[in-house]
Amino acid sequence: MKISVKTNQNIIFFEVLISLLNNDRKIHPLGEKIIEEFKDIRKIEAYNEFRRSIEEKKIPSHPWQYIFLSVNLNDSLTTKPLSPNDGFGPNRVKSYNENIFPIVSRIHTKVNFKGRYKTEILPEYD
Repeated sequence: MKISVKTNQNIIFFEVLISLLNNDRKIHPLGEKIIEEFKDIRKIEAYNEFRRSIEEKKIPSHPWQYIFLSVNLNDSLTTKPLSPNDGFGPNRVKSYNENIFPIVSRIHTKVNFKGRYKTEILPEYD
């Protein structure tokens, strides 16, 4: 029996953002390598806006909230169509689209996350 792992680039993206804020968390060696690869994110103004928004409690700070959010997003960080059973309702979509998406989409684009994910992260999982 072969086990395969399918990564979710959104989870990786948000974990990187949150992990760059919390240097005191114990992280798996692969996670450490990914964070090191993307430490240049800290230099982006949109990342500083993300950090300030968390500090000012304008957006969530807990990693689990971003994991939940990640599975309800397309690879472009736009929201997937709503389903009555997924728990990601209109209020969360509205809050995400107004408060989080404008910031994280700029970070995502500026660091070429999608391209770097394919070339620098996925091979490590393989």
